Amino acid sequence: MSPHEGTSVPNVRSSFERLSKTANSLNLASDRLNEALEQLNAALKKLNLGISSWVSFSAWEDGGASEVEQIGYDKIKGKWGIGLRKVYEDLNSSDPSTGQPFVEETEWHFSEAPREMRLRAIDHLNLMIDKLDVDAEKATQSIGLKTAEAEAFAAAISSIVDERPSRKLPIRPVMGGK
Repeated sequence: MSPHEGTSVPNVRSSFERLSKTANSLNLASDRLNEALEQLNAALKKLNLGISSWVSFSAWEDGGASEVEQIGYDKIKGKWGIGLRKVYEDLNSSDPSTGQPFVEETEWHFSEAPREMRLRAIDHLNLMIDKLDVDAEKATQSIGLKTAEAEAFAAAISSIVDERPSRKLPIRPVMGGK
């Protein structure tokens, strides 16, 4: 039997043409999704939050191994934005350099993540925004507490400096000559 028997070239051609049209539609739909997320990224960037926040939207566990998928806002590859992250942990294996359980973490900017993962994550955008708000509020409170500590420290140092006698060196007259 030749390699071409049982395969109809006209059928392959029509199948591939249909696939090509479907791929075009898929890519256009995916581009629209990415554009919508870029609008959200632009709005978040204007807030200048500078904090990371993640929520899990998918997880499985099997005999010491687990995988979690998350959507979040973070600095990924040097750029702040909405991202997706997959964390795989195997409690049965350990990292030779640390002795800790094996953990593999992969992060993507939203538009660079696998398409199926992006689709699963979309339903959790609102949870991510809510978590980002909670985390920003916690950061605000923490900064307030640390600022009070820093101000007290600075005031204590300033008062010590103010109490010290001035240690000006006496001015010696310069004797003539070179």
